[in-house]
Amino acid sequence: MPSALGRTERIIGLPGDGALQHQCFPANTKVLVCRDGDPEGSPADKAIIAGLDALLVQKLTVDVVPRPGKKDDNGNWIKEDANSIWQEDGGREALAGLLDSAFPAELSIPWGIVKYAAALPPDQLESERATLAKTTKWRIDFFLAEVKKLQGQTRKEEHASVGTPGDDDDKPAAPVNLEEALV
Repeated sequence: MPSALGRTERIIGLPGDGALQHQCFPANTKVLVCRDGDPEGSPADKAIIAGLDALLVQKLTVDVVPRPGKKDDNGNWIKEDANSIWQEDGGREALAGLLDSAFPAELSIPWGIVKYAAALPPDQLESERATLAKTTKWRIDFFLAEVKKLQGQTRKEEHASVGTPGDDDDKPAAPVNLEEALV
């Protein structure tokens, strides 16, 4: 059934950019991330990059829209997001155009590559380590040391995440179904 945008995809909104890295989707899911117009290098931008890396490590097909924004009459950048675009005149078409401009996401360099390598089975890491290290422009031994650090942190987090029953404080908030909100 088409949404208010005339699209058939399921549309969800997340409570903050940092929530993206905690999302898990079934295998073979195609995810389109509609980023905000936050400045490059800002904490919100870094959170989106970490989220894109997390989705790509899950081996999902991930597309991302360009950073939305526009210049005002004085040439100053005005950041936008899906909501601000939706609320403008012609918002439906403008938002659909933004979604249609999405392009394939890639792992960030170097940390997305390190996260990807840390999630690989040992035999696959052995066969890909030289290529991955070259992509990061690091020596293989340094690259593998960073991968091992991350693998160790992941194991510690898995053991620490065993909490008391009913302890939901560290769980990410549930996504909001925007399809219903936009109707």
